[in-house]
Amino acid sequence: TQKSLGIHRSISIFLSQRIATPMMMGIIKPVILIPLATINHLSIEELETILMHELAHIKRHDYLLNIFQTVVKTIMFFNPFMWWISATVRREREHCCDEFVVANTNRPLSYAKALATLETYRINSGNLAMAASGNKNQLFNRIKRIMEMKKNTINYSQLTITILVITAL
Repeated sequence: TQKSLGIHRSISIFLSQRIATPMMMGIIKPVILIPLATINHLSIEELETILMHELAHIKRHDYLLNIFQTVVKTIMFFNPFMWWISATVRREREHCCDEFVVANTNRPLSYAKALATLETYRINSGNLAMAASGNKNQLFNRIKRIMEMKKNTINYSQLTITILVITAL
């Protein structure tokens, strides 16, 4: 899957009992972490879609944008508009990766089920971490978007966010 997505670098996948949701870490040697407790609750198809979502973050170089976003947010911590734009950009990055999964697989239902399973585990674990699943309303909106998504459509929200970010800079 990794090679077919155009990712030619080595990416390690590890199980961790310290996280509640899947996440991608690292710049030079990216690593995908999967919560150990969720591995038994996901089917093979669901796990593949979650891994594809994390690979999309790597393919899009979201880690670089995240570093830039953190630096700007730290410098402009006093500006409420910066907090809003940061949350919006973070949400849109997740939406882009969701769209990537739907575009590269014919299993949007499996992906939606996987997100719901991960959210159930996150709530039951008592961990406040927020990565692949986000908060409850965002999760519901993401699942709804996934189920309504059509391939090769123009995403006006992404275009609007891009224009806002460019204007803000």
